[in-house]
Order: sequence, then C-alpha cells, then structure tokens
Amino acid sequence: MRKIQKGESPKWFEAWKDNFRCEKGRRAKYKEDFPDAERRKLRKELLEEQGYICCYCMKRIDINSSHLEHFWPKSRFKNLDMDYQNMLVSCEGETTGGDHCGHKKDDWYDKDMVIPTDDKIETMFRYALSGDINPAHRGEKEAVEKKMICEWGLDSFHLKRNRQMALAETEIFEMQDYTEEEVWDTIAYYDGRQDGKYIEYCNVIIDVMKREMLQ
Repeated sequence: MRKIQKGESPKWFEAWKDNFRCEKGRRAKYKEDFPDAERRKLRKELLEEQGYICCYCMKRIDINSSHLEHFWPKSRFKNLDMDYQNMLVSCEGETTGGDHCGHKKDDWYDKDMVIPTDDKIETMFRYALSGDINPAHRGEKEAVEKKMICEWGLDSFHLKRNRQMALAETEIFEMQDYTEEEVWDTIAYYDGRQDGKYIEYCNVIIDVMKREMLQ
C-alpha cells in the first residue's frame, strides 16, 4: 500500500463545522447533517490529496468511482465522523456491495489495524509478479497483516488480476539487460505524480522492482 500524506483540514470545512455548531448548538454528524454538495467538494480535495488512487488498493479513482471512507468506523467512533484525519477516499470494489476496499471493510475494526496515513503501512505487505499479496512479517505482525488483507479484500480475484496486469505493462520487467540506475529511475517515476496523479498500483510495482531487480 501507499502511505497517504495527510494535510491539514480545509479551512472551509472547519468553518462549516463551526457555523453548524453555533447555529444548532451541537456537533454536526456526517450522515445526518453534512449536505451532499459539501460531501462532494470534500471528496474532490481528498482525491487530490491521495493522487487519485484508492486509499487501500491503489486503483485509479475519480469523483464518480469512489466514496468517502471513514477509517475508524462511524458506528464505533462517533466523535470521529467529522474528523478530517479520519477521512479517506476508497474505490467502490468490483462487484455489487464491493468485494474489496471500503465497502468490504465496512464497520470492521481491529485495535491493531493500521491506517494508510501511518508510516508503517508501506512495510506491511509484499507483492509478487503473479499479483498476489502477502504479509511482510511473521508472528504477531503477520496475524494483523493477514486480517487486514482478508477484511479489506486485498486478496480478491479482481485485485490480483489488476495488479498482475499493471506489472505486466511495466516495460522494465521485459528488459533482459538493465542497469541499477535504470531501475532506480523507473522507481522514481512510479513514486512520483503525473499531473497530480499517481499511477495506479504504483507501490505494487515499486515493491516488486526493489525485491526482484535490486537483490
């Protein structure tokens, strides 16, 4: 997965919450009080922040193929439902109801799960040329990583296929002779944004390149 560099909450969003509190005498609730137009506006800013990839699987998303995701579930953490630091953007999954990512995760919660804004998130999973995803550790850490893979559906058939296709389209894997400099240049390309957008499955490609081509 790719760490999301979370910025400060937008000023207009904080002002909206303050105005609501002054007018209504209580804290706003996301589901009941936050209007659709403002939700869409906030989601656009979150998409820009994430480089237009899903916070879980790194699939390319836009305003019409995504939803606002509360990492710490609203049902369990009611005081965080309007907290910007708890807001991400997820893809919709591949099937009705979502077989992976936000809809699959739903209200699942584990005290040890790691939010995509945490530095540790990029060290928790390993990818293969086959598109498979596996825990990166053993022991207690492995148990947590397996739970996250399962509960977020990161091992779904569709994601495995998509990751495999993304890796197959990466030209450097077809090169018989390459220099270490060429590998690092390619990694730098996938690590950056193109017109504000990350390439989908970017960290899948980076992870495989580092382990398969720099050993």
